[in-house]
Amino acid sequence: GDAVDPDVLSYSLVIHAWLRGCRGGGGVGMSRGGGNRTANSGRNRGDQSSDRKHQIYFTDDDRIKRALKIVKKMEAWARKTQLQQWNGKGMNDDLSNDDEDDSYSDEFLEGYDSGENDDENEDGTVIDNDKDDEESQEFGMHDQPARVQSTSFQLRQHNKSRDLDVEVYNAVLLAWAKEGRGDHSASVMRLLDKMESLADELGMPSVLPNKRSYNTALDIISKAASNAETPLADYYENDNNVGNRDGGSVTKNGGQTTDFRPLYAGRAAESILGKMLDRGMRPDAYTFASVLNTYQRIPNGRLDAALAADAVVRGMESLHLHGRIDQPPDVFHYTMVCACWSRSGEQGVAGERCSEILRHMHERDKAGYPRVRPNIRTYNAVIDAHAY
Repeated sequence: GDAVDPDVLSYSLVIHAWLRGCRGGGGVGMSRGGGNRTANSGRNRGDQSSDRKHQIYFTDDDRIKRALKIVKKMEAWARKTQLQQWNGKGMNDDLSNDDEDDSYSDEFLEGYDSGENDDENEDGTVIDNDKDDEESQEFGMHDQPARVQSTSFQLRQHNKSRDLDVEVYNAVLLAWAKEGRGDHSASVMRLLDKMESLADELGMPSVLPNKRSYNTALDIISKAASNAETPLADYYENDNNVGNRDGGSVTKNGGQTTDFRPLYAGRAAESILGKMLDRGMRPDAYTFASVLNTYQRIPNGRLDAALAADAVVRGMESLHLHGRIDQPPDVFHYTMVCACWSRSGEQGVAGERCSEILRHMHERDKAGYPRVRPNIRTYNAVIDAHAY
């Protein structure tokens, strides 16, 4: 029949089809021929041997990489379509002149036998070189108004066949969270940056990260925070050109240099929390717990992590007091802060601060705050902090 150009919905369906097969833990997904490894149990050996020649299995990482290739094509289609609308051109111009934007059908037929990853990092992500280079805003306790878009930006109605949809990108984030083997923290930050830049570039509020996007990203970052080597170092030092502002090396002992690891995971988590507050969202208890869990999991507990976690809980109290969030800190938040102090290695200071937190929890419990009474884990963390 006549050639038909795909639209955003077409690309979205293919992306979801790839990601739907992710099974978690890096497991093997469904094959090209459909079914799984037990699908042929009722057939004879000859049929099974013949079918195996046509079955190709994909890991979760394979599926995510292929989905990201389609995301790149979808974004290119959206850019060209928007340009055509702005220039007053028709919608049916040929979009296949760019080698990177060849039709999906060609890649779909050839991709099974190809291991190529065009313009991708080792983790399968595609770096958007046009993304905003401004430094991610740090989480702060000031009352900053939510970002206000133009009237046309706010009132623009979402068109599923034309506008990029945040849920497509959420599917990628959820696949990374489910995959569970690699450290996708930097990929997550780049994807969030891309979503924001695309919303501004194309005037599509439908692609802006939502609360689900941010909470999923925080979950991925907190789980990866325990890795000694983090790709977030490259994200902050190279992508955003901020050098070693958050860490690097210090000079001690007569000019000898001692390296230490910046709190990149904590910085990423707090920048996401700050974006949520800036956009007028109301982070919940789970959101703050993810940020605290990030600091708790950073290897070789440090004073910086304990101080940062302490500041997050105090900020949570302030935000609740001023009506910007619905839930105050509970026993789990305070216990995680005590755990960070117990791992800080600060003899005397850690125990003293944990005792103060314990007294503060009792005071808030008497004042009627819910779910703030210390439990056995809280007391164990306080004891551990005093055990130096």
